[in-house]
Amino acid sequence: MLLKLFKTFFKKPAPQKNTPKRQVSRLLWMKNNWRESPDQLVFLSKFNKPKTAKSIRKYWLDHFKTNPTKLLLHFESKNALEQIGLEATLSAALKVAELRKELQSRNLNSEGKKAELVIRLIEADQPKVKALTGEKAKYIMTAEANRHVSDYLENEKQKTLETENKIIALLSKHKYDVAIKTLIEFERQQIFQRSLGDGALDFYKNQGKEILHHIMKGHPKILKGLDKKTINILRAPAAMNFLFGTGHPNKWIPANLKLEFKFDADTAARMLHFHAKNKMDLSKLKEMNLKRVEWNGAGDSSCETCRQLDGKIFSIRSVPEIPHPECSSDYGCRCTYSIDSTEFLDR
Repeated sequence: MLLKLFKTFFKKPAPQKNTPKRQVSRLLWMKNNWRESPDQLVFLSKFNKPKTAKSIRKYWLDHFKTNPTKLLLHFESKNALEQIGLEATLSAALKVAELRKELQSRNLNSEGKKAELVIRLIEADQPKVKALTGEKAKYIMTAEANRHVSDYLENEKQKTLETENKIIALLSKHKYDVAIKTLIEFERQQIFQRSLGDGALDFYKNQGKEILHHIMKGHPKILKGLDKKTINILRAPAAMNFLFGTGHPNKWIPANLKLEFKFDADTAARMLHFHAKNKMDLSKLKEMNLKRVEWNGAGDSSCETCRQLDGKIFSIRSVPEIPHPECSSDYGCRCTYSIDSTEFLDR
């Protein structure tokens, strides 16, 4: 029972990457002008290089509620995509016997070499021939689509930058509630929600707010020797790494920040994040009235110090801090705390 409670207690909203926040009616999206439709522009952006129908991810097919071939043909008919290398594609898609059959069904001469048959069929009935190539046909954005997509993506990039700067400013003023609301409002405006499920607001208001507080105020011992000014510079990138779930805070670290330290700036910022996360985890375990915790290493990437601690049981009041102050891994300490299952046997 307590194990189940623990899992529920620490559960973060499950990632929903590339999951549509809403599906659109097939008739509705087909009526929309792709030049003014965010979801269609994002889809078209995937065709900056030649792609086949097979390369279309399932979530796009679910979103538009159609099959790959019809989807590509629709955008081709709207001058958003164009098929390239039709001769080569048709030659690869159909055998000679199949080409002859297609020509005969159109009352055309079916004699000659394969290359001649391909050209004859294309010249006679290009629209239907494109459909014959099916999943082997390669498509790319038209010049017009490329212009519209580039403008849209640049505009979205600017919006994202403005939102990120706003959140960073709020974090520096310790307005965590407003920063969290700003993030969630931004994510809900996206075509595909990054990783925020229905319980995201509650999570960030509770555990998330506590983690942000520790990131912006905490002093992990593993960063001992790093000057206070540098640590303060790294706090916002660490907090943004937590909020946006990128895995690496490099994006928000000043390019000119170089550390003369055992860790680079990216790793040092992650240690601020991990310290805050493990500090919160430990406080939740204490709230569950547990007396002992187990130390979990990070496998082969752990340093010797952390490997020696892996699997050891500690009193919850005296367990070493994570990240471990003496960790020497180039990646930084990635150990965690967990419940000591043997404690339940003693009850």
